[in-house]
Amino acid sequence: MKMFLSLALLFLSGISYGQTSKYEMTADSLNNIGQRVKIIPYLEQELKAKPKNEILLRMLGFFHIENKNPDVGQQYYREALLVNPSCAKCYMHIGRTYAMRSDFKKALEYFNLAVLTDPKDGDLFLWRAKLKTRQGDLTAAMADYNQAITLLPNDLIPYLQRGSLQYKMENLDGACQDYQTAKKLNLQQKAIDTLFMSQINAALEDICNPAKPSYFYQRGIAYYNLKQYPSALGIYEQGLKKFPSDGMTLNFIGNTYLGLKQYHKALSSYQLALKNKENLIQAIKTNPRFSSSSQEAVSKPETETVNTFLAEIHYHIAECKMYTGADEDAVRELNIAIALAPDSADFPKESYLDLREKILKKIASKNIRTH
Repeated sequence: MKMFLSLALLFLSGISYGQTSKYEMTADSLNNIGQRVKIIPYLEQELKAKPKNEILLRMLGFFHIENKNPDVGQQYYREALLVNPSCAKCYMHIGRTYAMRSDFKKALEYFNLAVLTDPKDGDLFLWRAKLKTRQGDLTAAMADYNQAITLLPNDLIPYLQRGSLQYKMENLDGACQDYQTAKKLNLQQKAIDTLFMSQINAALEDICNPAKPSYFYQRGIAYYNLKQYPSALGIYEQGLKKFPSDGMTLNFIGNTYLGLKQYHKALSSYQLALKNKENLIQAIKTNPRFSSSSQEAVSKPETETVNTFLAEIHYHIAECKMYTGADEDAVRELNIAIALAPDSADFPKESYLDLREKILKKIASKNIRTH
């Protein structure tokens, strides 16, 4: 039940040169009037008159990369480096071109060069942190985000990025602090970014508002993912004291009992979750995790998202039944789960079928022995 802010495009472009050039102003004007396609031809024409102009070379590199032409973009940035070997952002954008081609080792080499060239540029640490996160080096990514915030204390983007990583690392309280800071910084700006604000508010409502069940079950999920089952049970139980019929919490506490092999308690929790099925479906509709889905996609019980949740609950009930010796009941639950299971590549329907086959063979073997 993880939810991440969609921050893939929230990085600064990194083409600032300390002052606004006429080339940047012209490019901005063309972009603002919907003539973006004219920017590269304009820059190329200007470059003919000034073939060694660093700003023009870097801008051409940037816009070619934005147009998904990494090879051409890299060529321009390499030409800019010949003019100015200390161009840290040139190294950074060359690194981006390698990342676009999934050569993450080479991308990291260039991001490292960028940071070594200008260790006071917070944007460089942001890009490297993003790459390290993608590579799974979360501790190193966190160190880069911390440094970016030190260098850019009034920029909301590092806080958003670090908050997303804190969430991924199961530190929800840390994530909430970063999202709150990002919200405060956004409100302090003259022009409030409504996209950022909607994303921040969605995260705050999902994991930072103790007046909602998700505050408790999101923390329970974090403890569960860390295999800290007693702590998970504790926070789930706190949530159920305030929201005793919350289907999501009942489902997730069932998962924890199942992980602890307390099958009867797990079974009871799953059955209560199904009794509160409408409550659970409503939570799916309103959870920010699904905010990018269309309303139609979550408006009916038979939709893929809802069916995935319900199929998983019936599957876990089948597991509980199997482990407690009620094999026939387990098969019935699996039949329900399989009927609900969506036909999508990322759904493990084969494991459902395999478990049913395993139990059916067990039943058949038992019947042979009793005859």
